[in-house]
Amino acid sequence: MKHSFVFNETIVIYLLSEIETNKAMSKETKKVEKIKYNRQVIETLSEKYGLSDYYVRQCVAGRRDGVIPDKLRKDYKILTNTLELKKEQFKNQL
Repeated sequence: MKHSFVFNETIVIYLLSEIETNKAMSKETKKVEKIKYNRQVIETLSEKYGLSDYYVRQCVAGRRDGVIPDKLRKDYKILTNTLELKKEQFKNQL
């Protein structure tokens, strides 16, 4: 009788672990949307400030704090907005 209890206990433990595994496996995974920055603006800012493209992207993304990253974020917004306006003006001319 003791063996059957141990056997049943291991089955119960196994079944419980399977249930937990199935719960974890059934969760939907969310893909993080990759943000793409305007390459021309990033390169322009890196040349202006003498910084690497990687560092400029980090600053624009908000992963860096300080005076220069704040200037970079501000300049990036200004440049992207002006580019969008110029594109719209060009489209409207046609």
